[in-house]
Amino acid sequence: MLKDIRARAGERMNAPGGESFLIRDGRGSVMFSAPHCVEQWRDGKIKFAEPETGLLAEMLHLQYCCPIIRKQTFCRDDANYDQVCRYKQALARYIKEHDIRCLIDLHQLASSRPEMINIGTGEGVNVGDERIIEAVKNCFLQNGISSVWVDQPFKASYPHTVSAAMHRICGIDCIQLEINSALLRNDEKNEGFARVYRSLCDCFEKLTEMRL
Repeated sequence: MLKDIRARAGERMNAPGGESFLIRDGRGSVMFSAPHCVEQWRDGKIKFAEPETGLLAEMLHLQYCCPIIRKQTFCRDDANYDQVCRYKQALARYIKEHDIRCLIDLHQLASSRPEMINIGTGEGVNVGDERIIEAVKNCFLQNGISSVWVDQPFKASYPHTVSAAMHRICGIDCIQLEINSALLRNDEKNEGFARVYRSLCDCFEKLTEMRL
């Protein structure tokens, strides 16, 4: 099941696309975002892509038909940093038009970092309901992923991050979820990817059940 859904999501990721980003319509009030799944341009430099975030978003859409947005083409921009950004503009419109209540913005941490998961909340500013933070944290812990930190090292407090901007513009609960890249290695012996995916599935189900 996991292998099949990952393969189908990989085909979507490898499909040619000229647009900067895409939104896949879906059901429910929980949405996932992957603004860094292609290379980004920041301060005159290219930053590495975080491709597994886009893959995970596509897998979640295939599994649950939940709405997602992800970058598709490198356009010398950074959707999680630029003040003026078509990605965030389109996302804000979708959130308002489809009654999205919670956004999880997916990112990757360097594999050298000690934390496995970082839940960025803007020191609580971007998440009005503290139950969401605990629910997300527990989903990872219960799937055997330890070292789940909150607002360390990334708080997502910079006003033009996806999560901070969507909370400010749309008034919804937003989390910037950083996943250690060591968990996502493309290695059949590495169980980390499966654990991360199960954790994200649990997050979707739990947050949907909470009826935010």
